[in-house]
Amino acid sequence: MSDPPSTGPPLRADNLNYLRKQAKSLVRKARDGDADALSRFAAIGASVCLSSAQFLIAKDAGFESWPKLQDELHFQEYLKAAHRLDASVPLQPGEKMSTKQTLKLGPIDQIGLNCTDLDMAQKFYCDVLGLRQTGDVPGTMKFFDCDGVNIVIFKSDTVGPNSCIYFRVPGEVGLIERQVALLKSHGVKVESDPHVIARNWNGCDVWLAFFRDPFGNLLSLKSDVPVKRA
Repeated sequence: MSDPPSTGPPLRADNLNYLRKQAKSLVRKARDGDADALSRFAAIGASVCLSSAQFLIAKDAGFESWPKLQDELHFQEYLKAAHRLDASVPLQPGEKMSTKQTLKLGPIDQIGLNCTDLDMAQKFYCDVLGLRQTGDVPGTMKFFDCDGVNIVIFKSDTVGPNSCIYFRVPGEVGLIERQVALLKSHGVKVESDPHVIARNWNGCDVWLAFFRDPFGNLLSLKSDVPVKRA
């Protein structure tokens, strides 16, 4: 069996066992005299050892250190177990729906739009439309309250004729996964399965899933699941 590649971004950056094998492979290649592997250690001024290799692999995967990579992947493993991710099965070709149940969606949680200038967007939505700015991520997005519905304005290079409507899902553990499973049972195209985009944001883990309507419009389910205190 050949070693996993040890240069460039990890092929499976979400698999800790695979990344451990990559680190060991990088050490082995360097000790065998592989020029590319040796140059990687030299670039950070480190000796050829496992801890240095793990640091290099962590950087490839987008983390500052191996411990931070481990922490995040252990957290993701916990999420999959606690929230039963990857348990839903979409309809197969030729299969028919076996349920008449609907998602029974309630209020819209937030609506996402694009702009090319966040300051200009703020002046328009606040000074012209009279909305209240409720927060921002500098240089990335601004949040505005529209009578209880969040308007999120994202900074982008161009603005296309599309937006995304986010439907609120109650913050019940596992509910957003069950809702997505129901969407799949209806044959809906799911663009992104439920995943956490923010950990412990105001006391909640923020979950998103994306899907499209029959016309290609992008829609989303959003769930703020309270973080249980020990």
